[in-house]
Amino acid sequence: MKEKLLFLVKLSISIFLLYLIFTKISFTAIFDSLRHADPTYFLIGFLTLFIALVLNTKKWQLLLRSLNFNEDLLSLIKLNLIGTFYGTFLPGGQMTGEVAKCYRISKGRDDKHKIIFSVAMDRLISLITFVFVGAAAFMIARPNIPMYREILSVFIVFLFASFLTLSLFSEKLFFVISGLHKYLLGGNESHIIYRISHRAIDTLFSYRNSGRTLFYAFVWGLGFQLMNTLGTYFFSLAVSANLPFIELLWVNTLVNIVVVLPVAIMGLGVREISFAYLLSLFGIAISKSVSLSLLIFTVALFSAIVGGGIELHEAFIKNNKLNSVSNNKIA
Repeated sequence: MKEKLLFLVKLSISIFLLYLIFTKISFTAIFDSLRHADPTYFLIGFLTLFIALVLNTKKWQLLLRSLNFNEDLLSLIKLNLIGTFYGTFLPGGQMTGEVAKCYRISKGRDDKHKIIFSVAMDRLISLITFVFVGAAAFMIARPNIPMYREILSVFIVFLFASFLTLSLFSEKLFFVISGLHKYLLGGNESHIIYRISHRAIDTLFSYRNSGRTLFYAFVWGLGFQLMNTLGTYFFSLAVSANLPFIELLWVNTLVNIVVVLPVAIMGLGVREISFAYLLSLFGIAISKSVSLSLLIFTVALFSAIVGGGIELHEAFIKNNKLNSVSNNKIA
């Protein structure tokens, strides 16, 4: 009941924000912008975003292998698409999608907690790389816009908080917390509270000896963020919302930071208003900004539908196998 209510609240926010957008511009202006979009740029942008998906999945695969989960890349790509499907069409948003991924990959394993943490670490590294790329682009471009200092402060705060969070998973801190934990609970390994808390600490510091893994995950994350923004850049060219790539790097970062906030369905409404405001600083018409945002939303929705198709296909295959086994037993 609570999740359904939350879903309705998010849906209401999305509808309200879209209503605000359409009070500023006509639907006809957006339709015309989309109708005259360059299909070549759109196709290139679509393929670029698929490459970004592969790079992002490779990052997660690297983190999983560090924890002895040897999943192949194609299977993980399917899981990411399935997660997008559940995160889009079920209450709970992205959290629901991440839970679905963890459930699918952890079947029959005792160390499910490590998979959950790999997803959390994957998200953290994505955030760090996004903010890192956006902050670097913002400081290089030094755009002549209002609120320059305020936006720079936002990037600095997010960077500091992200790297500080990542530093908490160091080996030195692990030894300190483990020692304190053993001292407070008397080292009684047979006690259930000791076992549960020890397991939680061990999970939290799963990557304490994986500095190289985290570094390469960061590199894959940088590749993902650059390709993600490049895909958005091609979409912007498709609707003639021309903006230099270096500027779009930090704009795309800010938009994605806002969209991550769980206040709307798939960021619908939030993304449109964010793009409309930020691109208006460069004199780009709201109709083109909203058209760009809707193209991004369309690709995200398409990914969710593909994920749903994969889920249905795999469920169909599983059901056929069960029926086949049942028929063989009867025979």
